[in-house]
Amino acid sequence: MTFDNAERLVPRENGIIGSMGTYDDYEPIPPLTCPVCDVSVGHLQGTDGPNRFYRWRQGDAAPVGFGGSPEDLPFLEDDFVGKMEASRLPEDFRMGTLCDNAHVIEAIGHASHGVWTHTEIVEFDWRPRHRFRDPQQ
Repeated sequence: MTFDNAERLVPRENGIIGSMGTYDDYEPIPPLTCPVCDVSVGHLQGTDGPNRFYRWRQGDAAPVGFGGSPEDLPFLEDDFVGKMEASRLPEDFRMGTLCDNAHVIEAIGHASHGVWTHTEIVEFDWRPRHRFRDPQQ
């Protein structure tokens, strides 16, 4: 398996996300604030970056970590750490999440010379979305 062949998240018209694929995690500094309920939003996900389960923090040039699970490790290519440290973000990249009250938030991050410099919320939905619960809880 290579990341270039991995499936991507596919949003459907009904708002349900299709096949699970690779993505990156994003941590805006300072955290965003939900425009509906004022809850702090500190982590988002998106597919406009390298899509290698990297963790990005606003203000850092390279990813600050790997967000994949341990079972992903056997699939990592040679020199994964070197490639991760050399990765940079595109000038503009989209990301999204649900706040703790399940409001949909979409944002665009902006990078200069590969360094994530600022983030702006571009869309939100005041109608809370259903959160799936683990049946074992």
